[in-house]
Amino acid sequence: MNARSDILLKTIKVAFLMMIAIFSTADKDAIGSIWQFSTTLNGSQVVPIFNTQGRGTATSVFDDQTGIITISGRFDDLTNVPNDVTLNGFAPIGSNAPLLFGLNHTFATSGAFTGSGTIPSERIQDVLNGLTYINVRTAFNSGEIRGQLINPTAVPEPSSLLILIASGIVFCYCKSRLRRNRPLLRQETHATVDAKRFRQRPSLPEKPPLGMVFRSYFHEENGLAILRYACEA
Repeated sequence: MNARSDILLKTIKVAFLMMIAIFSTADKDAIGSIWQFSTTLNGSQVVPIFNTQGRGTATSVFDDQTGIITISGRFDDLTNVPNDVTLNGFAPIGSNAPLLFGLNHTFATSGAFTGSGTIPSERIQDVLNGLTYINVRTAFNSGEIRGQLINPTAVPEPSSLLILIASGIVFCYCKSRLRRNRPLLRQETHATVDAKRFRQRPSLPEKPPLGMVFRSYFHEENGLAILRYACEA
């Protein structure tokens, strides 16, 4: 690789690593105000614990700027048809809290639920701190299955994500181009230095295969410079 290509590759690499560092160390609120919770619902989280084969899963998307939270999920194998499915808050695992808003749900022992609501601005941090839960209530007053919304994952803004992806694509493309050119640059340099030593060249087919070209280069074997030809794309 010549000096210019080497400098270009190093510059691209440094710029890419700097961008990764910026995204990884920046405040999460600056990257994006959208958070996602993945929740498992079961009877062991109900207070007091309820012995049931019922279970469920839910995905919640929370905007910490507007306070809007959108929930979707499903439940299976309940002991009875659910009376209601709600988001409750604000209480940690092991404690009960009043409902915040109800969710639309299937009136069957297995089905789905979905809905959305707005969290007051002074309570937004409580949601991020894991103080809300989804409650599926049947004949059991405290609920049959419950799932705490904990461990949120920040979702990058679309613009930030696109910039990161585009930077990676540009880096990989430039690096592949430089690597592709690297052996040709070295072969041409050797040919220029050593070509005067040779008076005859080996015979080659009249035409290379479609999409290929013949390239000559010198290869050192046992202290001798040997002229070789390669068929390359």
